[in-house]
Amino acid sequence: MKSLRSIALWSLAIALVSGCRSNLSGLPTTSPLGLAPNATTNQTPGMPKQPELAMPLTRVGSSNTITADPPVPRPDTKPCVVTLFYHYAFKNFSNKTFPYKPPADCPGPWAKVVFNFDVRVTKGIQYDRTAILWVDGGVIYFGTTSEPSPNLAPTWHVARDVTDLSALFAKPSTGQVQLWNCYCTGSGFNGYQIGKAYLQFYPPDSKYPAPAVPDEVIGLPYSPPLGNVATLPQTPMEYVGSLPTNIVQADVDVFLQSQAKEEQWFMDVPDKIWRQSKHALGFSRGSAFREGVVTVDGQPAGLAPIYPWIYTGGMDPYLWFPVPGVQTLNFVPFRVNLTPFAGELSNGASHTIDVRVFRAYDHFSGAGDLLLYLDPKQSAVTGSVTQDTLPATPNLYVTDDVTYGTGTGVFGGATAQGWVHTHSLNDYTISGYVNDSSGKVTTTINASAHFVNEQTFDYTSSRYVQLATQNTHFGTTTTTQNGTGETTVTESFEYPLTVSYPILAHGSQFLNPVKVYQGYRADESESGSGSAGSTEVSNTVKSVNTLIFNSSFQLTGERNSSSLQLYTLTSNSPSVCYGKQIETKNNVVTAIAQPGCTASPPPRRPPGT
Repeated sequence: MKSLRSIALWSLAIALVSGCRSNLSGLPTTSPLGLAPNATTNQTPGMPKQPELAMPLTRVGSSNTITADPPVPRPDTKPCVVTLFYHYAFKNFSNKTFPYKPPADCPGPWAKVVFNFDVRVTKGIQYDRTAILWVDGGVIYFGTTSEPSPNLAPTWHVARDVTDLSALFAKPSTGQVQLWNCYCTGSGFNGYQIGKAYLQFYPPDSKYPAPAVPDEVIGLPYSPPLGNVATLPQTPMEYVGSLPTNIVQADVDVFLQSQAKEEQWFMDVPDKIWRQSKHALGFSRGSAFREGVVTVDGQPAGLAPIYPWIYTGGMDPYLWFPVPGVQTLNFVPFRVNLTPFAGELSNGASHTIDVRVFRAYDHFSGAGDLLLYLDPKQSAVTGSVTQDTLPATPNLYVTDDVTYGTGTGVFGGATAQGWVHTHSLNDYTISGYVNDSSGKVTTTINASAHFVNEQTFDYTSSRYVQLATQNTHFGTTTTTQNGTGETTVTESFEYPLTVSYPILAHGSQFLNPVKVYQGYRADESESGSGSAGSTEVSNTVKSVNTLIFNSSFQLTGERNSSSLQLYTLTSNSPSVCYGKQIETKNNVVTAIAQPGCTASPPPRRPPGT
C-alpha cells in the first residue's frame, strides 16, 4: 500500500505536470525582475562594504525567489574575480567540470574570499534539485534550487564566505559542479536550470588583514581530484590515509542532506507503527531522529545535529513561493571540532576520519571538508586524547501510545489515534593535548546534544491529522589552555520546528491546510587571553497554505498562502546590527521591512492552531 505522503505527493506531481500550478497560484505571466530599477543595498552601519546582496532585492508585488538572508560582509578593497563557469545549462544527470586558476593580480593570502552563484530556472515544470560545487576536491557550496512554474522563471543569487577554504584556491586545479536534472519534455518536466559561478578575492591591507585560515583542506568523502558526495548509509563519507605531522587544530565541516524516503525524516514513525498502520501513519519509517556522528579511527569524536531542511517541493510547493525555507538555497555546514585528536592525527600513521548518520536507512547525501591548521615553526608535533565520554551510539528513547480502531481509515489501514515521543540526550566531554612550538596546548570540549520530537495522530474515515513539534539543541564550551592563559568559546544552536499536516474531508473535496514553522538560532561568544566577542544569528520562516483535492485525490486548487521570514544578526566584533523581514500573501511579496537586529521572531504556536 502506498503511504499517505506518497499518495498526496504523487497526485500533486501529476497536477503540476498538467499545468495545474499555473492555473491555481495566480503567479504573474512574465518572470518578474529580481532587482527593482531603483533598488539599493541594505548597508548596515559599522559593517564592511557590501557591494552585492546575498539575494536580489525583489520588489513588493513580485513572485520571484527572495530571502531575508544578509549579504556577506566584504572589505573596501577591489576584488579580483575568477569565473568558475558561465551559462551552464543543467539538463541531465552528468556532472560538469571547469578549470580553475588562482587570480594572477591578487596572490594570496586574501582578506576575504566570497563564492557567488547566480541561478535561474526556465519556465515550465521541474522538481527542486540539489547543487554541489567542488574545487580541488573540496566542497565550496551545497544547496538546492527553487521550483519554477509555467508562468514563472525564478532567479536568485547566493553568496558564501569561503575564506576558510583558501587552501583550495592556492593552485590551479579542476572544479566540478553536480546539479542533476531530468529535462524530460515527454514526461512534462520541461524546466531546467542555468547557472554561473565565480569567486571574489579581496587583497589584504592594514584595515582588512588576512585572517588565519586552515593550511590544508581535504574534501570528504576523499575522492581527488574532483571530489564526491556519499550516499549514506550505502557508501562511506570518510578520509583514509596519513596526514601532516604538525597539526595543531582540526575541524570538519559537514553537510548532511536528507533525501528520498527520509526527506522529511522529522515526520517519520517507528518501524512497528509503520507496519501496524499499513503505512498510513507517518511519512516513512525509521523514527523521527537523525544525527551526524564523526569518528576518528573508530573512536567517537563529535556529533553534528542535522538541520530539518525543507526543499521548495517539500510537503506543499506553494508554501515556498516566493520565500523558500530556512537555508534551502544555501546550506550552512555544521563544524565539528577535532582538535583534541590533533596530536594523534599527526603521528604519521594512516587514519580514518568517518562521518555517518545515525538511524539513516535509505538516503542521506553527505559531503564536507576536513580543515587542518599546521604548526608554522615545527615539522612534527606530539599529543594524545586524554578523555572521551561520547558513546559510540547516541542515546535514543522512543515511546508511543497509538490505539487502532475497527474501522478503515480514509487512506486504508485501521483508524488510529495516539502519539509518539522521540527523545535523545547526550552530554559528553572530549579532551586532548598537543605539544607544538608554543608548548603544551590542551583543548577540552564539553558538549550537550538534546533532541525532542513529539507527534500526534488522528486518523479516521474522513481525516488524517499529523502534528509534529521538534526541538534540537546543541551546545559546546571549548576551553583552550596554553602557557599564556586560557580561552573559552561557547556555542549554542537551536533548531525549532513545528509542522501541522492535516487532510480533511470537506464535502466532495479534501482540504490539506499545511502550516510550517522553521527556525535556526546560533549564538557564539569568546572570552579570555585578551579576546572577547559575541555573535547571535536568528533565522525564522513561517509558512501556510491549503491544497484542495477532489474525491479521487487529484489536486484542483490551493488557497490562503502566506509566509514570513525574519533574519536578524548581531555582533560586537566587528559591530554588526542587521535585520530584515519579508512577508508574502498568495505567492506575492507584500512587504519588505528592516526592523533592526533586536526584532523578535514570530510567535511559535502549537501545531494545529
